[in-house]
Amino acid sequence: MTSTRVRSLLGHGTKYTVFAAGTALALCSVAGPSAAAVDSSTPAGAAADYLLRDAAAPNGHFMGEYDGEKFDDIGLNIDAAFATAAGGATKQDAESIVKYTSDHIAEYTAGGAGAMGKALAYATLVGEDPNSIDEVDLLQGLKDLQQEDGSFKAKADGKETLDSTNQAWVVLGLFRAGQLEGGATHPAVTYLASLQCEDGSFRDYANKCSGETDPTGFAVQVLAAVGANDEAAKGAEFLEEQQGDKGGVKTSWAPENANSTALAAMALSSAERQDQAKEAEKFLQGLQLDDSAPEAVRGGVASNEEELGETAEPNDTLRRNTTQAALALAGQNYATVEFTDTPSDSAQASEEANGMPTWGIVAIAIGVLAVLTGGVFAVRKNSQSKK
Repeated sequence: MTSTRVRSLLGHGTKYTVFAAGTALALCSVAGPSAAAVDSSTPAGAAADYLLRDAAAPNGHFMGEYDGEKFDDIGLNIDAAFATAAGGATKQDAESIVKYTSDHIAEYTAGGAGAMGKALAYATLVGEDPNSIDEVDLLQGLKDLQQEDGSFKAKADGKETLDSTNQAWVVLGLFRAGQLEGGATHPAVTYLASLQCEDGSFRDYANKCSGETDPTGFAVQVLAAVGANDEAAKGAEFLEEQQGDKGGVKTSWAPENANSTALAAMALSSAERQDQAKEAEKFLQGLQLDDSAPEAVRGGVASNEEELGETAEPNDTLRRNTTQAALALAGQNYATVEFTDTPSDSAQASEEANGMPTWGIVAIAIGVLAVLTGGVFAVRKNSQSKK
């Protein structure tokens, strides 16, 4: 009997309930729009848009791939956070990437000082406390691994020190966190400068002088940011020598490609070689997949012209290229890029624009729903009592 009565009440009150629900939804939609879409009409915006779409497709963040196997790749997600910020995304736009990354810093920094430096740079980008992100004190961790000459032990239980790329990440993290007292004279900076080879390049991952462009591109932009201008200029000269007629930059093991060119573009711009940096950016634009490509990969940056015509679906290489290229296409580098705003800023702006806090509008919506729905039940009860 009771179930029949409930169905009857709902049946008689359907049009009122729908009206109430519609009113509530309308008010809630006024309360605050979703995060502003990235402007994909710009090269950097298109790159960021691709990364956000690609990350959202499987689970909201990126997995690394090697020999067909997928694995947690926190470093790639850190790269993606910097890239989406450079492309004009808000922190809210990249929320799923940021949350995943921030929740896995402890796991990531178990890799040692280089990972700590990169995580520290990330923490400053997203506004996390570097003394307590995922219960890790990054500043203290780096302090514990620093040696008298400014180098950092790769791991606490080992003797190896960081290569130039990882040392540069530490310097970058300390710089962005405001912990690089003395700037170019800080021991971490002078040690990084000591890893520069005679030709201006920086030592590779095996700590050898092999004329490698990738570590040089990263080290130069960091050194320029902290004021080590002489070393940055020497490194930029080396990168110019590796630049081809079309603006692309080669490495010791591969011809002109997107990844190396993106790092070089950031370095050249940082070292005030704007003409060369612009040429590198044009090269990257030529490798960016446009509207003629399948929708899933539009905005991504291919490695070279050959891959440009063969890329039909997202893949690990495309993601990694694009994370580097987005910064270069925006004319930024890892020392300068910031998110355009934060979720709290967006919410505040929404409230100011609408003249009422979001919670107030939601409360009114719930009240309207309750009153109108309650009225339906009251009318039905009164009608039943008269029968």
